[in-house]
Amino acid sequence: MNIRGLEQKDADRLAEEAGISYADLVRQAPWACLVLDPEGRILAGNERADWLLAGAGSGALFAACFIAEDQDEVLAWLGRVFRQPEAQTIDVRLTLGESLQTIRLTGQVLAGQTGQAAVYLDALTDGQTQGRQLLNMAYYDQLTRLPNRYLMSDRLHWAIRDAGRHQEKIAVLAVDLDHFKRINDSYGHQAGDTLLQQISRKMAACLREADTLARLGGDEFAVIMQHLTGSQDAMAVAGRLLESIRQPVDVMGVPQTMSASIGISLFPEDGTQVQELLDKADIALYRAKNGGRDRIAFFNETMKAAVDVKIDFERRLRLALERGELLLYYQPIIAAQDGRILALEALLRWNSTRDGLLPAMAFLPLAREIGIDRQLADWALQAACGQMQRWLESGLIDGLDSCRLTVNLSDSQLTASDLPERVRQVLVRTGLPAERLILEIHEAALDPGQEQVRDNLEKLSGMSVQLYLDDFCQGFCTLGQAGRIPFTSLKIDQKITTVFLDAPHGEQLLDAMIRLAHQVNLTVIAEGVESERTMSQLLAFGCDALQGYLIGPPLPPAQTEMLLGLNAAQSEIPAEEHKKEHR
Repeated sequence: MNIRGLEQKDADRLAEEAGISYADLVRQAPWACLVLDPEGRILAGNERADWLLAGAGSGALFAACFIAEDQDEVLAWLGRVFRQPEAQTIDVRLTLGESLQTIRLTGQVLAGQTGQAAVYLDALTDGQTQGRQLLNMAYYDQLTRLPNRYLMSDRLHWAIRDAGRHQEKIAVLAVDLDHFKRINDSYGHQAGDTLLQQISRKMAACLREADTLARLGGDEFAVIMQHLTGSQDAMAVAGRLLESIRQPVDVMGVPQTMSASIGISLFPEDGTQVQELLDKADIALYRAKNGGRDRIAFFNETMKAAVDVKIDFERRLRLALERGELLLYYQPIIAAQDGRILALEALLRWNSTRDGLLPAMAFLPLAREIGIDRQLADWALQAACGQMQRWLESGLIDGLDSCRLTVNLSDSQLTASDLPERVRQVLVRTGLPAERLILEIHEAALDPGQEQVRDNLEKLSGMSVQLYLDDFCQGFCTLGQAGRIPFTSLKIDQKITTVFLDAPHGEQLLDAMIRLAHQVNLTVIAEGVESERTMSQLLAFGCDALQGYLIGPPLPPAQTEMLLGLNAAQSEIPAEEHKKEHR
């Protein structure tokens, strides 16, 4: 039965059951008017309301009258109506005829009654709907249409009040996509945005109507779960979220498999305030990421101390550059044939006031995680080129000497479209000839199928900058793929050399790899040479150059200058004598 069709006796019966006369409300209200119960069912209404709601019947669910995208908002608003003594207002949309109409709902609990609320409906003009659009922009993420941080915090506030009143549990889930930055770097921000939209829809499908999924920014999401019986409910939903995210998604025509890390805090065990629960969910998220990613972690107090240490370390790392705490050490690469220094590899160090001198491996993984690795790598390139040019100008490196400088590129530098131009500007500013510079690319960061990467490397090679393929055999690149990119040398990591030399038939495999590299015109440099036995074996297999602590450790600039002076003096020894002396 629709609202218009309510007989007077029906209205009277409803009024009698509710303990209040609805006659005047139903027949004489100047606006479209309804009476709802806490479940959102229509108890009574007038003709104006009936016309707007296309004949929704007594007992019908009010939220179902509106478009699907706004129904959750209607339910959340209705919850506030019955919780708050003052009137609650919201703008939502329904289909009227063949177009969308924005309706302003104003609801308030009926005086002296429990379980009934009066709701007034007002169809807004175009000018009035602009206010809704502004409100929408303020409280919703414009990419995914999910609630943003502000609306999520507001909902969590009311959820805490409601859970405290009914002695229920709440879970707050902090969700962060793993390695999402690679998508933006590899395919562009438009592809990243499309991926976020797809994953948002997949996550939303895992949740109940009463739950809230919000996008906090970037690849960070949050979930509010209400009416839980225990932590196992949150664990089950988190597991479903991870499983949905793992399902392949299409990015620019290429299937991509993603993963995520989830941290969970619980009300009231972990906190009773909005920010407290959010902070502790973030702390648990840190633990999930540090534990290997693609996993779930619940907050516990023992986590906080460890996370506090990491946060402090991150803060100090961000300040290291402006405080002048970064510096470069230089490690020589020598020719296997005569011991000449072929190149000096610039290696980043952090002279921390608290922790002392730290190697790159102690802080670069965190720099990549927090997105400042490119900033550090850009500084290293500029500083190293400037230092090399000063050595050339001072005569420590003779103009006829073939000694070059090698600098490692970060993953974010490698995929940036402006990389060739930035390198050119560094060479111009420092005055270093391009042929003196070698850029090292880690094989694990190299995908020869990425057009931007190949284009960058070809442009750099065209500028007379040499390219080394670093850590060969640790990634997925093959010699055939490397041959399609203008590398001049490949570097074999110490761990790979050890595996080859210790494995059955390993020596034959190492020998074959070096021969194959020579056939595609690549010279081979062995890294991490630390023993005479290893050096002798590498020389026997035809390795072209050596690097490692046996050859020479990384040195600060002052000691590197002493090494360069010694190298210049030794270069006057006849080649054969030098070779015998070195061995």
